[in-house]
Amino acid sequence: MSNARTIATFCGLGLLTLATAGCEEQVRQAPSGLNAPVAIEAVRGEVCLPGLDSEDFSIAPGALPRCADVERPRGFGLVVNTVSERLGVVDLTASIPRLVNLDTRIPGITQIKVGPRPIDVAASPDGTAALVANQGDNTLSAVDLWTMRTLPEAVELPGSPVAIETFENASSAGIAALLAAPNTLWVGPSLGCERPEGNIDRRGYTPENCTWAEGEAVELALPGQPTDLALDAEAGMAAIVYGDLADLSLVALSDEALGEATCLEGESAPCEVARIDWAGERGTLFGATEVAFDPSGAFIYVLEQAESQVVVIDRARGELIDARLASEPTTVGASDIPGIALVRQARTMAPVLERRVLVDGPTALVVHRHGLMVASDNGSLYRVDVLDVECAFEAPEGLLSDEAFASNTELRDAHPEARCLTLPALPLASLEESIDTSDEALLNRRVIEDEDRTLAITPIFALRDAAAAQGRLVGRATCEQPDELRQAMSQAAAGTATALGCGSPLIDQPVAPDVDEELRNFIDAPRAELMQLARAQLQVEGDEVQAEINRQVYDVRLRNESWTLTFEGALPGVGSQERGIIATEGAGKFLSGGVDYCAAGVEVGDRLRILSEPAEGGGCADFQGSETFLTYEITEIGATTLTISPIDEEGFAAMLPTRECFDTGLRYEVRPQEQWIATGTQSGFASVWERDGESCVLKEDALNGRIQGRVAAGEVWEGPYLALRIREGEVGAREGLSYTFRVDRAFAVDGASLGTALPSELVVIDDIGAGRQIALVDAGTSTVYIAPLDNILTGGDFVR
Repeated sequence: MSNARTIATFCGLGLLTLATAGCEEQVRQAPSGLNAPVAIEAVRGEVCLPGLDSEDFSIAPGALPRCADVERPRGFGLVVNTVSERLGVVDLTASIPRLVNLDTRIPGITQIKVGPRPIDVAASPDGTAALVANQGDNTLSAVDLWTMRTLPEAVELPGSPVAIETFENASSAGIAALLAAPNTLWVGPSLGCERPEGNIDRRGYTPENCTWAEGEAVELALPGQPTDLALDAEAGMAAIVYGDLADLSLVALSDEALGEATCLEGESAPCEVARIDWAGERGTLFGATEVAFDPSGAFIYVLEQAESQVVVIDRARGELIDARLASEPTTVGASDIPGIALVRQARTMAPVLERRVLVDGPTALVVHRHGLMVASDNGSLYRVDVLDVECAFEAPEGLLSDEAFASNTELRDAHPEARCLTLPALPLASLEESIDTSDEALLNRRVIEDEDRTLAITPIFALRDAAAAQGRLVGRATCEQPDELRQAMSQAAAGTATALGCGSPLIDQPVAPDVDEELRNFIDAPRAELMQLARAQLQVEGDEVQAEINRQVYDVRLRNESWTLTFEGALPGVGSQERGIIATEGAGKFLSGGVDYCAAGVEVGDRLRILSEPAEGGGCADFQGSETFLTYEITEIGATTLTISPIDEEGFAAMLPTRECFDTGLRYEVRPQEQWIATGTQSGFASVWERDGESCVLKEDALNGRIQGRVAAGEVWEGPYLALRIREGEVGAREGLSYTFRVDRAFAVDGASLGTALPSELVVIDDIGAGRQIALVDAGTSTVYIAPLDNILTGGDFVR
């Protein structure tokens, strides 16, 4: 007798002191069956799930039905449990999604036993078989989905599997597995299973009707350590990213390509169609963790977890889209990363193409919103907007349903609406042209008309703000006072007539770059003066199409961050590690010991202070003095070298340091003279300099809104997200005087707080009987969150 039936019987006999409603709730509650789930696959094909028993969530012991033979075809989900080494079956179409019990003879929720340490699963295109990648023994477990039973023989792989996908296109079908040690793309023949004839008990059945396609497996060497694989099955294309390279490989999965002996040598089309360096000249120390194709085919998304960004690649052109330039207004100077800045550390993502019909008539008007959903390490699920496109076109035969548009690519490609998915290159304007944000200029570059469509494009490249949720910019500073200033204030409080303060106060923060000086206060500024998103929109009246710009309050630049302004503070890029070196040739020559002085923002006139004690010996005692004694002025700068000179003032050393008195591994710091420096917790310290060989040159964007992270008293400092003026106070600033304040996003992020701990996979499930859904797999809490795509906040349920 199953656990659920036992509880139901006791309730009927009145042996439990529980209310009837409580008993019924327990009957409906499925026992936990997930154990560190890491991946999910939605199955839609020839095999369908029958109805579940309402008491023990089981299905009949026979083979599963054909979808063609049931009145209400229902697909299902497969969940990989890496600890229990089992494959769970999930009813995704039930009012409350739940695990399916495959064998009522065993207590609890029984599942499919697979290999050791499974990490991924993929179903065959026809939905009759599934492959599970096992890292414990480098094998693939094959599962017959008619009987939910594993085939006796596992497929041995030449390396440790990282990810697995199945594909079918016009020229080939098969299995693509990403392997490490060695770094390989393994492509093998496909698997299909037929439904067994007659009455069988699948619970003890050995699959006999499964067939592997003809052909040998192909192994393609990869240039780096692979981390993720995404397939566009229709186009027969695989995208691969690496943990140690900022590269993306596009590989053709055709019979012709896989037969190329020189595949993946960089010049061997059609196998490796392209290799895209998504970091560009900026470079990166990190690779990527995930890759995905936009459902429309316009973009490829790369998740770089280390820098909390999503990089967007133009798929048609094979080029990185710099989000700083593509967004309008541009965020050049507000960010160094070329991707979309995320909240916290994103762990997994899923592309989404949202569609909304505005006019369904002979001249139709639809909105396509390209973007992603992202799950982060703080238990949040939120949305990222990339591009909004309004499209007007002639549709004399009417529009497709949302379900058909999303899941039936053949119908979509044949419909006039498919022309709306062909997009222009981004950015829409050069950096100089994008400065003009008047309605006329925006309409000229954002509205595209041709014979069969009119597009109105709004680039966003930012987190989506929650509707009607407005936060505040916080510009209140706390002052960290050095001892000297605290003593002066104490003396003032004891009776001196001078009113002493904490020094130079922050002015109120501006809300937009062009706000009048009188409205430098966020609270006083009218909403019309806040940063805005200019949305390009269309109106259809009969067969006439009109375009307009509609502006709405929206700040694409702000993110939560703390800032510290310090008077004559030590430049953080130099630090005090033991790595400075006194040169043996040339008086006053100082070697960086590995520091890039250009990136660190060191400038002529700054002061270098030696922190190490001089060695003992003749002449070295002359370098003993006060804390600031060994401070010198910087007179020349190279990328890795400095020239220093003594400061002709009392209290400073008159002699230049020597190698004899200061061995290698010298500790030192650099401080600007009579200037404040600004350092953000995420932005760091902004330098306008970059390295060109052994010289420091101004960055291209240094004079285009990018102001360095230093400012003199009385001047306005314009940083990535705010501007402020440092004013002289009653007491002059002292070295080390600092203000710490925070800047919060002006608006709340649109998302859900799910309480997940270790999200490992996020997928969008096309309609398999219950509309479009999302599924978030969380190994930390051993749950899968299932929700309708249009109601992820409150309409979801956890499967355990």
